[in-house]
Amino acid sequence: MSVNDTKPQNPAIVTNPWVGKVFASLIAGIFLMVGFGLWAIYTYQSKAPKTEPAPLAPPQEPGFG
Repeated sequence: MSVNDTKPQNPAIVTNPWVGKVFASLIAGIFLMVGFGLWAIYTYQSKAPKTEPAPLAPPQEPGFG
């Protein structure tokens, strides 16, 4: 913020110049972490061996059926 600004700014809005960078990097980091997590889950699910679904066994616990 230079001395010869023509329009006065509300001092409540003016913040330190690093606050915006911190928030921007924080939001970008969250988006990157979410994207990386989704990519890791997708690649793990696609590389996992396809197992046969287990047949439904009759319930063994008393009180069922």
